Amino acid sequence: MNTEAFVAGLAEILQVPPETVTLDYKLDSGNWDSVAVLATIALIDEQLNITVPAKDLVSCASVKQLLDLIAARTDQNPAAQS
Repeated sequence: MNTEAFVAGLAEILQVPPETVTLDYKLDSGNWDSVAVLATIALIDEQLNITVPAKDLVSCASVKQLLDLIAARTDQNPAAQS
């Protein structure tokens, strides 16, 4: 996964400067709403060709947890590694 491109896309979704989206960035801010979750699902699908359920994304409290979730899903999806 191109983490830099993903973080840039996530920053755009959250409407914050990309440099503020660090591993410790908390997703509990007002920007992490249902629209942001859906846009993040689309971003993950577009960049990695995997589907992550909304309920799993909502449980993430930080960008690190989000990236860990994606990494776990990617490891389970051989098509995403091509």
